[in-house]
Amino acid sequence: MSRLNSTYKANGMDDGVSGDNSLKEESEMKHWLVSFVGLLALPATLLAQSFPTSRDPLKWPFADTSIWNVAIGSGAKYVAAGIPAHDRIQPEEEIIILTPHAPKVNIVQNNAGWDRDKERCESITGKLVESKVPIPTAFSTDPGYLGKTPNQSAAILLEDGHTLIQNQPFHRCGPGGVATSGGSVASADLYGDGVEGSHGGSGLSSLGGSIRSGELGKGGVLRHAIKLTFYAKQAFYYRKDEGDGKPGYRWPAVTADDYANTTTYAGTNPEVQIGSLLCLKPDYNVAGLSTEPARIIAKALRDYGAYIVDDAAWSSVSIEVEWGPAGRVVNEFKTNWGYDLGTKLDAGTPWANDMKSILANLYVVANNSPAFIGGGGVPRQPKAPPFARPRGSGL
Repeated sequence: MSRLNSTYKANGMDDGVSGDNSLKEESEMKHWLVSFVGLLALPATLLAQSFPTSRDPLKWPFADTSIWNVAIGSGAKYVAAGIPAHDRIQPEEEIIILTPHAPKVNIVQNNAGWDRDKERCESITGKLVESKVPIPTAFSTDPGYLGKTPNQSAAILLEDGHTLIQNQPFHRCGPGGVATSGGSVASADLYGDGVEGSHGGSGLSSLGGSIRSGELGKGGVLRHAIKLTFYAKQAFYYRKDEGDGKPGYRWPAVTADDYANTTTYAGTNPEVQIGSLLCLKPDYNVAGLSTEPARIIAKALRDYGAYIVDDAAWSSVSIEVEWGPAGRVVNEFKTNWGYDLGTKLDAGTPWANDMKSILANLYVVANNSPAFIGGGGVPRQPKAPPFARPRGSGL
């Protein structure tokens, strides 16, 4: 489970490597070249058929060089993740509110946090977290949120149309009610790199990598990396001294849980840490899966991968999904497919069996880095197209 660390590192791109301008320029040129070569390498019929020529920043945010938008490359070095079997697959809901012209409200602090004996709406301290934040009056997360103490990491777009404020655990106490959170964590630019955010485990984005409304429906497609959480005690490795020098996490994560140690992060694979990029290898048999939503997820994992962003705090794997004024993925999933996204992995159903197969076949992209996102080489998908509504358009 996430906890709000007292401080976050200022630079989410820091991996201990020198950031001189020449290296940056060289990296950008290499990324442009491999993207161009990758575009040429794809079949013309595929390009004409499926890949968009523009995108809406509200539905497909962040720069085309963002970790969420860069596809895995031919230079990726794969190491079997060996994720131990977990009991369940479940949704974890991200509160995504991208309505910059909605009525402005204040977000005030509650001190309930992840205390199961406290109610967030009954633990308001009155301390101001953020002022004049656009939230539609009708939007509420009470009642109806999943579990007793959900993370509900939030991303809310301000009136300027590009500043995202991020915090957790966010809660709205009924339509038109009090908006409350544990505290403000990070801001980001809707058109920027999309790295830093309010996931207390990793410090990564609340918006980037979230499965959005409509993406897991019939005929859906995910053209971005996604986010997963695992039980740290089963899966995460705590590197104390060698390697990248960052205990319990790796780039692009900017932190680990404040309780991280060799007991709470008790995994045995040094490549599996918070921030690791997981994927399915190119030869994984996506078509062999029984359910369409699993095939949608598997294609995304094959082409873009998934970043580990948090500790689930029990034996479950969580998929980060949207809940906001634009829609609620968990409800859409049940309506579209007739069964719940969340299930015991040994349930024996086609959906559970598909997800077991996917999880058992995950690999770490061991050479994922700021200079070579996704491992470098020819990317499996073209770069994200230009924005249909440029920055400053007023949305």
